[in-house]
Amino acid sequence: MVQAERQQILHWFAPERTSQMISDANASFQNLIVDTGLQQGIIDTFYVNAQQLTNNRGIDKFVQSPEASWGNERIESLWIVLHAVFIRWDLFIVCMTLSLLFLIPTLVDGLCNWQKLRSSDDNASINIYNVAEKTLYVLAILPVYGLFAPVPITPPAIIIWALFCAFCIWLMTSNLQHRI
Repeated sequence: MVQAERQQILHWFAPERTSQMISDANASFQNLIVDTGLQQGIIDTFYVNAQQLTNNRGIDKFVQSPEASWGNERIESLWIVLHAVFIRWDLFIVCMTLSLLFLIPTLVDGLCNWQKLRSSDDNASINIYNVAEKTLYVLAILPVYGLFAPVPITPPAIIIWALFCAFCIWLMTSNLQHRI
């Protein structure tokens, strides 16, 4: 998953920018996870060493069980996911900066449309406003899920998400009901 995601980033950005994003993610992972002792603390607490036997038969039986090795695999997967989070965060920041090129004009156009509706016989729809508001709430939660999602997140996916957000923002600002 991480390799496929890096290939997509390499496809959409220049190799220099991709290598810079990867090195920044490595440095962030090193500074926030490894250097703080979080990784070693979790390994010391939860990682089961099958080579180390105790005098307790119950613990020895658990250490030799498949559940212990499954837990060790989950801990190793946690580090892979956390490393991918740092790369995805950099990707998200770059794509959102580029998305501002159409998010800000969308907001301005929606407010202009709202002013036009206020001074004409057409009424703004509170139903459209409410549906767009609820949809925007769901869209606002998606990046948090996307940071930890088990699928590769690509720049086109983030741009499509930003377009949906822009559409919801336009609908909301176009159908304000004297809320400002």
